[in-house]
Amino acid sequence: MLVVRTASPLLTRPVRGARTLGIINASRKLLWVEGQEDGGYLRVVGQFGPVGWVAANDVQVLQPPPGPLSAESLKTPPCETSLSTCPPNGCAPVNSAEALANEAKRRIPVATGNVLLEFSDLGRLQNEAQGIVGQRTVPKNRGALSSFRVSSGTVGEGSAVLVSGFIGVNNPGPHPNTGESVNCNLTPASENDFHINITPGANQAQFGGIVVEMIPQGRPGTWSIAKLETLRQKQVRVLVAGSLFYDSIHVVNDDPQHPIGGQPQRFSLWEIHPISNFFVCGRADNQCDPRAKADWIPLADFVPN
Repeated sequence: MLVVRTASPLLTRPVRGARTLGIINASRKLLWVEGQEDGGYLRVVGQFGPVGWVAANDVQVLQPPPGPLSAESLKTPPCETSLSTCPPNGCAPVNSAEALANEAKRRIPVATGNVLLEFSDLGRLQNEAQGIVGQRTVPKNRGALSSFRVSSGTVGEGSAVLVSGFIGVNNPGPHPNTGESVNCNLTPASENDFHINITPGANQAQFGGIVVEMIPQGRPGTWSIAKLETLRQKQVRVLVAGSLFYDSIHVVNDDPQHPIGGQPQRFSLWEIHPISNFFVCGRADNQCDPRAKADWIPLADFVPN
């Protein structure tokens, strides 16, 4: 934890003359993101605002950042014996902020129409959401994450949306998570979300993408990591449908020069979580129209070759 001693610019990069995101007033408290320091600048995030860099001379350290956690220390015992008995709140206390987030992660949208999101929409949504509930937080009032204008309509957390893109090329590729509160800290791959990063263009790193998640509850056996990995290797366009979710427990991790350990690579904390449908472009030129049903093959019917 840091406190600003004198009004200081928040910069996009840790270099003099970098673009300014805003001015942080004196006495403001900031979180020191993973203890990152570069050339006399510290990486920080405020209660409401973006991640950026401030001059180390302009802040006072109130509390040093915690040291890196070992894999063993991150393990939490399961709170249920199987996924079938795991409640919607997961391991979180009922009606807690974490429980509400867990419930949102499982909520399949009921709307029949899907709002098509551009990646520019997801950037604007990030700016708006972090100004309301911030980053590295778990808000209790998730209803505040609603009624945002995007290029194709209005959305909020829980809206049925579509995103089209490619699976990010760098590691880690699509993979099952390994024990989360939402799934009662169970560890088998079959009882965890499949974590996937979708980028706007082919052959792009995950830092420029977003996260989408296939939850284990009701996940078809034909939705496999092997198929997703084939799509990543071949860079085939995909179309993802599901529920919009703001994963504010994390921070944006979009700078490949300064990756944040323990944080998923992505430029926006907005996810499609859970995924309700996943499609593969059926055209050799990858020029599938998200609104043209005939252009797409359901992942269940996709045969890797």
